[in-house]
Amino acid sequence: MSSAAIQAIINRETPAHLIPVLAHDRQTGLYYTEDGYLGFCFVSNPMLYGGDDIADKINVLLCAGFPAHSFLSFLQYSSPDISQFCMGVRNMRAGFLADKVVNDPTGVLQESLDAKIEMFEECVARPIESRNKTRVRDIVIMVSGKIPCENFGQPSDADYVRARELCTSLKQSLESVGLPSVQVPPEYYIHFMGTILNWGENAEWKSPETAYEYDEETMIRDQIFDLESRIDLDRKGLFVGKKRVSALSPKRLPDYMSLASAHALLGDPRTGSKGIRQNFACCLNVYFPEPHKEKASLDNQRNFVQYQAFGPMLSFVPRIGLKKQSFDDLYEAMGRGDTVVKICPFFLLFTDSDTEANEAVANMISYYREIGYQLQEDRFITLPLLLQALPLCQDKELVKMLFRYHTVATSHAAQLVPIVGDWKGTGSPALCFVSRNGQIMGIDLFDSNTNYNLTIAAASGSGKSFLTNEIIVSYLNMGAQVWVVDVGRSYLKLAKGLGGDFIEFSKQSNICINPFPLVKDYEEEADMLLGIVVAMASPTEKISDFQSSRLREVLKDNFEKFGAKLTIDNIAAGLKADVDNRVKDLGEQLFPFTSKGEYGRYFNGENNVSFKAAFTVLELEELKLRKHLQSVVLLQLIFQIQQAMFLGSKERKKLLIIDEAWDLLTSSGDMSKFMENGYRRFRKYNAAGITVTQSLNDLYSNPSGIAIAENSAHIFMLGQRAETIDAIKTSKRLSLSDGVLELIKTVNTVKGVYSEIFFYTGSGAGIGRLVVDRFSQLVYSTHPDEVSAVMNRMDQGMNIKEAIKDVIEQERVGVAA
Repeated sequence: MSSAAIQAIINRETPAHLIPVLAHDRQTGLYYTEDGYLGFCFVSNPMLYGGDDIADKINVLLCAGFPAHSFLSFLQYSSPDISQFCMGVRNMRAGFLADKVVNDPTGVLQESLDAKIEMFEECVARPIESRNKTRVRDIVIMVSGKIPCENFGQPSDADYVRARELCTSLKQSLESVGLPSVQVPPEYYIHFMGTILNWGENAEWKSPETAYEYDEETMIRDQIFDLESRIDLDRKGLFVGKKRVSALSPKRLPDYMSLASAHALLGDPRTGSKGIRQNFACCLNVYFPEPHKEKASLDNQRNFVQYQAFGPMLSFVPRIGLKKQSFDDLYEAMGRGDTVVKICPFFLLFTDSDTEANEAVANMISYYREIGYQLQEDRFITLPLLLQALPLCQDKELVKMLFRYHTVATSHAAQLVPIVGDWKGTGSPALCFVSRNGQIMGIDLFDSNTNYNLTIAAASGSGKSFLTNEIIVSYLNMGAQVWVVDVGRSYLKLAKGLGGDFIEFSKQSNICINPFPLVKDYEEEADMLLGIVVAMASPTEKISDFQSSRLREVLKDNFEKFGAKLTIDNIAAGLKADVDNRVKDLGEQLFPFTSKGEYGRYFNGENNVSFKAAFTVLELEELKLRKHLQSVVLLQLIFQIQQAMFLGSKERKKLLIIDEAWDLLTSSGDMSKFMENGYRRFRKYNAAGITVTQSLNDLYSNPSGIAIAENSAHIFMLGQRAETIDAIKTSKRLSLSDGVLELIKTVNTVKGVYSEIFFYTGSGAGIGRLVVDRFSQLVYSTHPDEVSAVMNRMDQGMNIKEAIKDVIEQERVGVAA
């Protein structure tokens, strides 16, 4: 074989020569490219929304004085790389599991963690749910700029200064737009390029050991492609390895362009039922031509079109009128100070076969027609478009050759910038969800600058049990201590399976929850103690300010006298000794809770409830026929749990979940002060109070609920009735636009598939889906058949992990559970 033939094979098998990026300067952060440019890149998360105000800022960015022949590229890439997310999930839990901080005797917590991560990793390539075919991905925004060196040669000092100034200006402009960005080092650049160009099972970017490597002695372009990677062209486009790449371009730009609708480029934001499910790239390249030459060319074209528009040709070619209008719009924008640029918008789809490619292309053309784009597949220039999408790989020679660049004003280009996407969460993946368009989401209640409290509003059947179970298991996996106060035994299976404590207030339990032995700092805890005694004495009516003041005085005097030995009997006696009948009445009303009353056994004597387990369920089902007692018990449990939190490690996260029982807080006369004090104290103990209700309006219907809502940094809303959302809109209880409130009405649950949740946090807001693996599904399930299948096996001696894996195996082989 000749050397020429060998060289041809090498060139085909090593496509690095297609990439112009050669080197990186650590000192300036700039890249140098083969075609005589200096470049820079920024990576960012997508914005949550667009609008005219954002477009105006982008217009300013585009008018920042880029020299002739410069490029600015905006790439929105739905990346298959969720490795950092999955690593974050493991890292938040690994230390606790490895050091045995987490009590996991059956291994169910470790198994649920492994199953969760395995599901996400597998669902990058296959749908995570069957209804909408959504795949897991991570939306990345890459903004890159290329500034020509003088005569397109070696960079001079002046070139470096100019490029560096534009780089700094661009970063500041992106931040003002609302895209806080990080300048891309070569390690990340190579990694990012690999996620587009290396699709092998053993691609280097997938390995934690080699994912971010960079050799300063080797040209950057020679470090991008894996050894097994290749690019093969055919009549349908091209293959990058085994991945089919399809290119689509707009036949013409939409008649109306608005950044406000940019979110629809990913998928239908209202339902999530339509959209692009494969990995894909949405790119807008902006080329800055020579101003004077471009202006002269436009003048000639405009004059020609105007001449035709007023002549007989208009009746033969009606579009001449539209073309004249386009020129008028362009010149009007120029008169306002806009710069003239050339833009090339296009799209790339990455699929696993020709069949999938055909379906994906047809779906994209159909869906984009609904949002105003007329796309066509660009089979014969797929390779040039792929290269033009890559950061720092734009080529000025292709601006004319491709015939895909459109001349527009910068204010028009600003409306097409692909920078809007789904919310990624609060930052830390304590809880894992997937957006309607497949964006992986990580949420942590402790990612908050105010408090960590959460209110969950979930209509019946909307998936409340799965969500609360997901929260419990996720935080237990991170070494947290969790308490649940419930009515209805919903958490019996979970407590039994995880080796937690299940405490119920039955007649045989002999439980005493006397609050006074728990007091550590009376001055700090006086309000909580006062709230408990008020609930005992006045379950339905608010006491007067005078009564409250005298009760506070009696309580303090008796605590100073008896200390931890104080009883309700002492307080009742002190009140009845008062000369004022209003105060005496309070003493009489305390009778049911004295040692002679029917509730006295729960509050007089040594407190014998301790919280040693990481997971404790406090079941109030047995007290449901005695609502007054049930309410007081709940208040005392909140106080006692907070005392346990105070004694625990400050570093350890702690959760108190009040499910089904929260309405007891509203049945007492005036508990708002108690709840306000209680919920404010949680942050001091690195703790979160979680309240679960069926409707958000329930909370706002009484002072206690309002106190809870106003001291909750997070609100998670599952399916809510339309009337509930309308009431929120009318009362303006949440600072949400009418559009967002209408979007919340679309939140729904598909039983057995996913539960949708609207997240409202201090770090942002968005809709996500809770999708769980089959193992976790059986851990959380309250379906009678599934509960019975697991519990029967546990009764036979299996632990919960063994029982669930046996059920899954029986399902796999088709045997009835």
